[in-house]
Amino acid sequence: APTEVFTSYNWGVKVDRMRFEYSTQNLVIPMLQSIELHADVACWVDIEGGMGAGQDHLQEMRRGVESANIVLIFLSDCYVNSNNCIREFLAGVRSCKYLIPILIPASEQSSNGFSVGWSGPGPDDPHWWMHAAKISGIKRDPDDLELVIDWSYLGMYAP
Repeated sequence: APTEVFTSYNWGVKVDRMRFEYSTQNLVIPMLQSIELHADVACWVDIEGGMGAGQDHLQEMRRGVESANIVLIFLSDCYVNSNNCIREFLAGVRSCKYLIPILIPASEQSSNGFSVGWSGPGPDDPHWWMHAAKISGIKRDPDDLELVIDWSYLGMYAP
């Protein structure tokens, strides 16, 4: 069955060195399981790199976004500083998908110094999304450096 919901998130920090377990996944996966169970909706989620040998992860991600109706974006400071997360965000925007931003609670910092959560304003601030543009060190599309990333698309949706 085609997926109806594409899940875009930065994995966060590893919480168990012996297992493939990351902080943001511990928030995302139970939520998706609940959505799939109670709403009978198929969700696309990359848990362990998600693809098999020989598969192009960027192509699989684009297919996942294209087949979905909704893109859940679990926003964190790490998210807006990840090339792959930005690719997923841009694919959702370019495919005219309905974006649902979910602000990850602020928490510890990753090894790159960014918060694993969202350190910006909450949904009560009409300009909450501007935090993404302010803290993202990636200002251009990772696949087309002539294109500037426009985070204002997030402002069309309420977290």
